[in-house]
Amino acid sequence: MITKLLGGALILGASSSTGFTVAGNLARRPAALRQLATALSLLATEVGYGQPLPAALPLAGRAAGPLAEQLFGGAAGRLQQGGGLTAGQALAAALAELFPASPLTSDDREPLLALAAVLGASGRDDQLRHLSLCQQRLAALAEAAEARRQRYERVARYSGVLTGLALVLLLL
Repeated sequence: MITKLLGGALILGASSSTGFTVAGNLARRPAALRQLATALSLLATEVGYGQPLPAALPLAGRAAGPLAEQLFGGAAGRLQQGGGLTAGQALAAALAELFPASPLTSDDREPLLALAAVLGASGRDDQLRHLSLCQQRLAALAEAAEARRQRYERVARYSGVLTGLALVLLLL
């Protein structure tokens, strides 16, 4: 009997934990996207004032928040190490490193990869246009992610707990 209760508690705990993890990712994604959009706005300001990308990237990242600091700081670090990387290659590499541990989806990654393809490859005005476009795309994704969070966050939590309870009832 004790083993059944212990097993039931483990099942309930595991399914509840899964539901809360999904809900947590739904909650963190809009904030992460807003943070990246803010960082791009700050980066555009720095580039607009003539700051070179290796110096502008960490400034924009630090001012926007931890996720942006990790992305843009990582790109700046790669640029400062040398190795012949372009700014776009450094940003793409930093994004590839950051992506698995972040709440971002593959749809969120696309605008940043598109920016990485052109970052540092043209004049200031063109850079500003690409930064603005990426910022707008991330802001739109943040709005959609916020709507999704409002709709599904509570459902994910309850689903985890209720699924666990259903499994426990079926197995006991």
